[in-house]
Amino acid sequence: MAPYTFSLFAPYNKNCALRLKNANTRMFNIDILMDKNEETGYFYKTIDLADGKYHYQFKILTKSWFENSPAAAQATLGNENEDVSDSNSTPQKKHKKEIETSATYTDIIYVFVDPYATEVDEQGTDDAHKSVGVLNINNGQKIIDNYEWKYQNHTELPANDELIIYEIHVSDFLGTFKDIIKKIDYFKKLGINAIQLMPVNQFGGTHSWGYNTRYNFAIEHLYGTTYQFKEMIDTLHGQGIRVFIDGVYNHTECSSPLTQIDHDYWFHHEPKEKQWSWGPEWNYDLYDEKFNVWPARKFVSEAIRYNTKEFHIDGLRFDSARQIRHFEFLKHVVKECEEICLRPFYSMAEYLPDNPDITIEQGGPCDAVWHDSFYWVLKNALLTDNINIELQNLKSVIDCRKQGYKTGKNVINYISNHDHNRLFVELKKEKKLSNEKAFHLLRLAITVLITSMGNILIWMGEEFGEEKEKIIGEAKLQWELIETEKYEFNQQMFNYWCNMFRLRHEHKLCLKSDNLDFFFEDRIVQVFAYHRYDNAKTDHIIVIINWARQNLKSYQIKDIPMKGQWNEWSTTNLFNVNDDNILTIDLESQQGKIFILNKQ
Repeated sequence: MAPYTFSLFAPYNKNCALRLKNANTRMFNIDILMDKNEETGYFYKTIDLADGKYHYQFKILTKSWFENSPAAAQATLGNENEDVSDSNSTPQKKHKKEIETSATYTDIIYVFVDPYATEVDEQGTDDAHKSVGVLNINNGQKIIDNYEWKYQNHTELPANDELIIYEIHVSDFLGTFKDIIKKIDYFKKLGINAIQLMPVNQFGGTHSWGYNTRYNFAIEHLYGTTYQFKEMIDTLHGQGIRVFIDGVYNHTECSSPLTQIDHDYWFHHEPKEKQWSWGPEWNYDLYDEKFNVWPARKFVSEAIRYNTKEFHIDGLRFDSARQIRHFEFLKHVVKECEEICLRPFYSMAEYLPDNPDITIEQGGPCDAVWHDSFYWVLKNALLTDNINIELQNLKSVIDCRKQGYKTGKNVINYISNHDHNRLFVELKKEKKLSNEKAFHLLRLAITVLITSMGNILIWMGEEFGEEKEKIIGEAKLQWELIETEKYEFNQQMFNYWCNMFRLRHEHKLCLKSDNLDFFFEDRIVQVFAYHRYDNAKTDHIIVIINWARQNLKSYQIKDIPMKGQWNEWSTTNLFNVNDDNILTIDLESQQGKIFILNKQ
């Protein structure tokens, strides 16, 4: 037996109790009233515990207001027979206005999981089948798991300016963290060097996109254990693949624990913008002078520090960063992560519409922003009959400096992600194209994606032609499209992506640089070209784009930046450029060609 102290920060709540039992025991015993330190705002209780696994909950006299959710029950704190432990009890029927104007909140009690619980059992084991926090004790110390890191000092990981990121929804990808490990050879063949996981913190239900996270410290149990999560990250690191996670720090789920303690202490009373509201929104502006604390900042930054330190993640994407509206706080947490991380940290933001202000070079908090304008401009250009309408916009997203970004490192380009249908699906749907014709257009888009300034992101399944449309519900990848020989078309698409990523790796210094010059434009036939080269000017690539719906025979591209022998990437055909600086080639309709200067 050894002492262990339970604690809960609830500075303005009057009473709190602990419910505790051995994990193998069916029922909780009588509530254990907790003591409150009025100087710190914490309730606490120290109990001697034997080594083992425990379930626990807190019960509190709430200061929150709700209409119907989460459910509350009339009760007296400390009565083990109260209605709140009955899963079939009737939700509190008072309307929000009635509750807010009531003389007291003390007749409303909630039972909830510790906001800092690092493991949660959604079913529990008591008769009510309520969620419980899970606590593993060894000699009076809380144990997360016993995983031993193997590659924590691994240095052969891609830098922040050479990333090819593969975005994954764990459940729809294959189901678990262990399943992701099984796909490492697939990742290596494809050519990606980082994965980005959609939110992995625990949510309610059996399937979610994770953007209404319920528990900020606990890992979703449907995906696996903390041990398995660490094992996945460690194994990927050993193979030179970085791991980023998606963090939802604008809002939370209505039933998350802090909403049930004192909603308006951590969250805005009303949404900042109702059309962009997905749940209670963290109030990063609220400062409690009495306890010298910013409540929302304290909790969220502690959750981010935990995930960074405990799981050795390499970077973080801030969901809905524009709605967060708090660069000061984001700068603080990014700096903390950079100090904790054992290797370079990469901070990304979803900031819609994208804008350079969010980036570090412009005084913002993040290394990069999801370049959503790249997606929209490229998609619209592919769908329009007249490229001249979109040409200037297209140039601006290919060279993001024209949009005000300081460097290509500031943007992450993509032609689809979890918020959009895969571009292959959009092209077939909008233009009513066959697989072959849609793939022809897709190759043009991929050519632009691979050769533009910025890092790259690809949405899972995009590489082999997954055709399921975007839905919030379950949408499992159809792996048979790439694993079954009869789907020859899908294999061709996968191979094309592999080859294009190989180009990106083999000419890394050239394509990750900020060197991009547009040198040719013919608005009549809708052709333009640009030049990519490394800082040492030893590696040169030109990209020629024919956006017109016509084939061009013996077409002359003027003002080629370097004379010499140019190798066409897709065919290995050689073309000589002499003193006239003219390259004469054939171009199919809506085709992009890449040429590499042979080194003398």
